[in-house]
Amino acid sequence: MPMILALLAPAVPCGARAAAPEPERASFLLRAAATELADYTPTYLANGYLSLLSTPGGVQPAASQLAGLMDYTPDDVSRPAALPAWNGIDFRAGDAWLGSAPIRAATHDDYSQVLDMQLGTLHTHYRWRTGNRSSDIDVLSLVSQDDPHLALVLFSVRPDADGTVEFRFTLQPGAVPERLPMARMGAQEFARAASREVAASVLAGGQRKAIWYPGEVRVDAMEGDAKDHSISLQGHAAHGRDVALAFTVGAPAGLADARWRFEPLPDVAAITVSFTARANTTYTFAKYVAVTTPGWGGDAAHALLRARAARAAGADALRAAHERRWRALWAADIVAVGDAALQRAIHADLYYLLSNTADDSPWPVAACGPTPNYFGHVFWDSDAWVFPALLLLHPRRAAALVGFRSRTLAQAEARAARHGYAGAMYPWESDPWTGDDQTPEFARVNADREVHVNAAVALAQWQYYLASGDRDWLRAHGWPVLGAVADFWASRASWDEHRQHSGLLHLTSVEEDYTDVDNEAYTNTAAWRSVQAAIAAAGVLGIAPDPRWLELERTLYIPPRDAADLHDFDTRTPHDLHSSWMGSSLPMLSLPVLDYRPGEEVLQRVYARARAEVGATNDRTNQMVRVMAALQAASVGDQAAFEDYVGGGPGDPFLKPPFDVRSETPQKDALYLLASSGGFLQDLLYGATGLRLGADGLEAVHAPLLPRELRELVIRGATVRGRRVDVLLERSANGRVQRSLRSHGDAP
Repeated sequence: MPMILALLAPAVPCGARAAAPEPERASFLLRAAATELADYTPTYLANGYLSLLSTPGGVQPAASQLAGLMDYTPDDVSRPAALPAWNGIDFRAGDAWLGSAPIRAATHDDYSQVLDMQLGTLHTHYRWRTGNRSSDIDVLSLVSQDDPHLALVLFSVRPDADGTVEFRFTLQPGAVPERLPMARMGAQEFARAASREVAASVLAGGQRKAIWYPGEVRVDAMEGDAKDHSISLQGHAAHGRDVALAFTVGAPAGLADARWRFEPLPDVAAITVSFTARANTTYTFAKYVAVTTPGWGGDAAHALLRARAARAAGADALRAAHERRWRALWAADIVAVGDAALQRAIHADLYYLLSNTADDSPWPVAACGPTPNYFGHVFWDSDAWVFPALLLLHPRRAAALVGFRSRTLAQAEARAARHGYAGAMYPWESDPWTGDDQTPEFARVNADREVHVNAAVALAQWQYYLASGDRDWLRAHGWPVLGAVADFWASRASWDEHRQHSGLLHLTSVEEDYTDVDNEAYTNTAAWRSVQAAIAAAGVLGIAPDPRWLELERTLYIPPRDAADLHDFDTRTPHDLHSSWMGSSLPMLSLPVLDYRPGEEVLQRVYARARAEVGATNDRTNQMVRVMAALQAASVGDQAAFEDYVGGGPGDPFLKPPFDVRSETPQKDALYLLASSGGFLQDLLYGATGLRLGADGLEAVHAPLLPRELRELVIRGATVRGRRVDVLLERSANGRVQRSLRSHGDAP
């Protein structure tokens, strides 16, 4: 039996330590130097609602999205509608404009761009040379963590000579995308109709940017006011929801000869000011941006009021409130003492998860965050990968992710009925606003057969209850989802008279190269565990479980448990490690939401086979399988393999410079993959600690371990059953890793 760590008791001593250590300030800073711009992967600023991608110069119009604002153009799948670029600021000294000047050593001295993850800001600095003039440029951008409607760009210029200068504050709608009919084009039709590059990339699963174009926001009305230094815009996503943007400009005092004007569309709208600048004087302008939608703020007039109010309060106030919120978020942290590179990677992944979520939000997380990658759709990544990484440290944000599945239960039930099943059949790719299935036609086999998404949805609901102990939430939200998913499995399973067990047939494996297999090890196990969760939830609520669930729980074939010779799936389908991009689905059995505890003998057998299969695909494997392989290694005490699979240090091929953006594979084919960030954090939260959530709180299911470079690992400010707790791993004098907990009383 696992050891139960009681968290409802008074404080548990944590060695001689008085408090969890503070991480070094440097571990929150990611820097781009001029030498890295040739391979620059943008970072982003976001608050769970509004986002902004970075640009090397800090002032060029950049991609931006609003959560749930989707383009529903017929014949295409839904896509995140790209907001009109609201961050752009340009500057002219003499005959040259800063925004159109490429960043080069000859023209941009002392270049640096710093992402401050602790404060949620991006600071860009350089000295721009044009002709015989030069100007120091400083740009600070933020998307407010305090008010999700607001963003701020501070732009400072210090020219080295007197003369006329001009500033342009722009609002730029995006170009209409060249669309492909993704909703009806099968793989072969797509290959014939699309360009060779696009078709090859889709069919090979490689570089897929060509199909991940953003949707469109169409402008319905726009007003500009030179005297007020403002622009407001009313628009709508194509065939989708309305959206409004506005910005106001805060100008420095003393611009006696300033001439302001409004430049309307068609291509770029701008507020422009020109004046005579004095040498070696710093001029700082603030661009206050507000975004709203009906039911979330209002129309363009409301957005303009918000932008004006922000300007009246001032940039210092907006920035201070934003930074206070970010500092408060870092009260819950993972502190790695002794490995600076690992600590930076931890903070980068936490930063990206926190940027994509918000307390009490109605939104899930898209697979690749605030980008068009994977069409902005919601996969099982939200439930099995991101949710567990947030659950202990930021439970209110985790609640938003499971809340999305509760909100869209009716759509999942309707989908199950269309496919001839009972209960709920959650989509493989869910639209984040409607919850409907939006899988492209060429991936339809995934949508219909990769049904393990259902188990991930249900198990996340159960894990949230285990962490919170909130029976009212379970009754109102978790239980309906758990019951509907259990009903689905009962109707989806088939009885095998010859083998005298129930099975799940015609599945797409987690290892997606295999689209028609029977009794896939992970899917069957996850289905079984989600049925057990429904039965357990019924017990908590005093409800009699459906007899079909009890029968399925007893008879469902579980390959890791029942097979003498373990396989990923039925051996009638050959398993070819030379073509697989994952190697094995067996590491997925270590997902913490699954909480699969088969016993030492089975665990060792599963691990040995998984390690051999994943090792055969090291040069191309998906990182999602590697981070789960790390959890498996931890469960059997294989520290060397744990360190190898975790990564996070120098040379990690999945971390793209300069801002530690994660890619799905080493080949950089799918960037900003939040599942990899969540999986990496789970390796530390659950793998290194050896902890899982059980009926009585945190339970120790295996011995803890530490990567060799670490002296300590602290899970600081975790919340379980309404109590705050630190988990400390440290080495004893004999080198053995010790685990202890300190309770801090009720969580705020």
